[in-house]
Amino acid sequence: PLAGAEIGEPQEGDNGEYFIDVTPVRNTIATRMRQSVSEIPHAWTMIEVDVTNLVVLRNKLKQEFIQREGINLTYLAFVIKAVVNAIKDYPILNSVWAVNKIIVKREINISLAVGTEDAVYVPVIKQADQKNIAGLAREIDSLTKKARTGKLSPDDMQDGTFTVNNTGSFGSILSRPIINYPQAA
Repeated sequence: PLAGAEIGEPQEGDNGEYFIDVTPVRNTIATRMRQSVSEIPHAWTMIEVDVTNLVVLRNKLKQEFIQREGINLTYLAFVIKAVVNAIKDYPILNSVWAVNKIIVKREINISLAVGTEDAVYVPVIKQADQKNIAGLAREIDSLTKKARTGKLSPDDMQDGTFTVNNTGSFGSILSRPIINYPQAA
């Protein structure tokens, strides 16, 4: 299905086709994706990074972390911490494209793309730069659980300044994300 697809009841058409109504969620996602691609300059690159030391560190800490925090210590918390540190070094990444100007945001609020059966939601880890790895892990766990159980509030989805998309959970080794409008990266 399309990203953000809410699967409704198919309706039979002619010639062996069937139709699915466009829901408000699907329409909003499609509109924002088109707007992003047409209004925000897109460029991307990929580099390979040796994370051997990260794997060793996570393996060393994960049992104690589960006992202390009650949640898994995932690689995503480390990746988001690295993103936050990169944003501190290159603040222009934490901006909004406003066509005739770039608005650099002071707060670092990381949007996290979360796929569910019928939609892609992008809840926000507010003030991610103020959180350590454990704090980020707790936020990731809380927001992904809320997204998957339909309990996200409008506030959970507001004020993102940079989006992280984890397609590796689907087995992907490479993806070309579309920027979450109006963010710049």
